[in-house]
Formats: sequence, structure tokens, C-alpha cells
Amino acid sequence: MHKNKLIFLSLLLSLIGSSQLYALPPAFFAGFYTDYKVDSESEAAGGAFDLGLYGFFSHRALLDNGGYISTKASATLSGLLSNDTLHDVESAQVMLAIPVAEHQFELTTAVDSSIIGSESAGAEVKTQWQALYRFLRGRRALNPYAAYAGAYLYQNLGSEDRMYHGGRIGFVYNPKLEITYAASLDVGMEHWIDGLRDDLLVDAQVEIDGLIGYFLTWGAAVDFRFLSSTDSTMSGFSGAFSGELGWNPTRKINLTLGLNANQQFLTDAQSLDTYVGSIVRVDYNPVDSLYLYIENTFGLEHLFSTNPLAYVEFIKLGFDFSF
Repeated sequence: MHKNKLIFLSLLLSLIGSSQLYALPPAFFAGFYTDYKVDSESEAAGGAFDLGLYGFFSHRALLDNGGYISTKASATLSGLLSNDTLHDVESAQVMLAIPVAEHQFELTTAVDSSIIGSESAGAEVKTQWQALYRFLRGRRALNPYAAYAGAYLYQNLGSEDRMYHGGRIGFVYNPKLEITYAASLDVGMEHWIDGLRDDLLVDAQVEIDGLIGYFLTWGAAVDFRFLSSTDSTMSGFSGAFSGELGWNPTRKINLTLGLNANQQFLTDAQSLDTYVGSIVRVDYNPVDSLYLYIENTFGLEHLFSTNPLAYVEFIKLGFDFSF
């Protein structure tokens, strides 16, 4: 959660377009976690333990022209105790923000990869890029933006390589310190390189984040998505909701409660599928350089569906160290 707060602060400052941004010193976290997984398929045989390693780095430097450049990188290696093969995830992002008159232009590029990959897809690399122009009208005013975004997914052995190009419009509105509103609309085309299909994607999102007193934070988001594909079996609608409540009774303890739900309707098959999940997490910071957390994640799949009801639960215990 300490990493999430650092990321959230950086994003919030950039979104509201503060004219008094400060450089952030390099932050580096490394840690390990163990988790216990049980689901519908493995219930009879008992759950499975796993061990993973994690690292995270972030930094932001101010530029002479009043802009800034921020970098983030993380890596995770899991499967050290499981019977399955190892699984890795690497992520890196660089964002350059340049003031243009009273507004701001942002260039972002990001790479997500899995070197080990999977048996079916092999190694996988996803590259994303975005050019965004933010109209800064003041901290307490509605600040709109417009962007072009693109992405390319490459799989070494798989057949799901695809390219995405799209546009985005949205706004961030922070009328007072205790609440922030944000909304966006994305429209784009995704082309599958092997000719499997071409998709039209429309995605609308609304998000609200708030602060109650000194100790309670809350947030809620709603997402509606429409997909029209040349493969008619994939066309349909989906809707998602997520909510989170955070409580910081002291600087050393943080409690997070979260709920999420997703519902998908495929027009060709006239099928409806629903997922609901929850998360409960406690973070403890006994000393400045050590963070402990315990987390329970539970999900129910195939509600209101012709498929059999299924569930999955993770119990995770982690230790992070800051340097």
C-alpha cells in the first residue's frame, strides 16, 4: 500500500496540473511474499502454497523548462514453491511532461513483459504509448484533456499479436481537497496481426475519490465497454464496478477494504456472465524501512451463467523493504 500511495500522489499532482510540482527522490522497494491459493478445482486436493519476489523503483526529476520526467519500473517472479513453472512480470514506464503556455503536453511510453511466458504463448511483450494534451484551467476548475493512445502485443509462440490505435477525451475535476471527479471516453480499433479479427472498442469510465476527515479515504469507479468484432462470437457489452475504503488510524497501520464486480454479455450467444470479488488488506509499518502486509482476495465466477459456479481465494503475507 505504501507504493500505491506514492504512485497515487504522483498521478494526482500531474492530473490536477499543479504549477508547484516538486522533484521526488528515487524510491526503491524490494520484498517477498508467500500466498495460499484454493479454488473450485483444487478444493478436494487442498490448496497450494507459493513464494514470490518483488521489486519496485520510481523517480521524478524537474526540468529547467518547468516540466518533469518520471520513471517507474517493477518486476515480479512467482511460482518458486508451486508445481507449475515460474512466472515473471516486468513493467517499465517513462513520462515526459512539458508546459505549453498555461497548459501541459505529456508523452508516455510503457512496456510490460513476461520473459518466461507460458507454454501456449511463449515470451510476451506489450508496448504502449500515449500523447496527451492537458488543458489546465486551475486547481479547482474542470481540467479537460485529449489524447492519442496506441499499443502493440507480441507473443513469441502465440497467435494473438495485435495492434491498437485510439483516441481519448476526459477531464479531472477537483473542486476541493476532499473529493476528486474524473471521467474519460476511449474509442479505438484493434487489429489482430494474423487476421483473426478486427475489433472496435468503446470504453467509458467515471471515477470518484474522496477523503473523510484525516483517516478515511474512499473511491468508486464505473466502467462500461462495448466491443464490435469481425468475429461475431466476441461482440458484446460489459460493465464493471469497483469500490475501496481505506482507514489510517495511525501512520503505521492501514486497512483497505475493496469490492469489485464485472458483468459481460455476448450478443451472438446471448450469454451473460458475472464475476464478483472482494479484498481485505492490512499494512503495518513497524519501522521506516520495513513494511508488512496480509491480504485476502476472494472471487466468485459465473454467477447467473450456464457455466458451473466457481470460486478462487488467495491469502497472501508479504514483507517489503525500502532502500
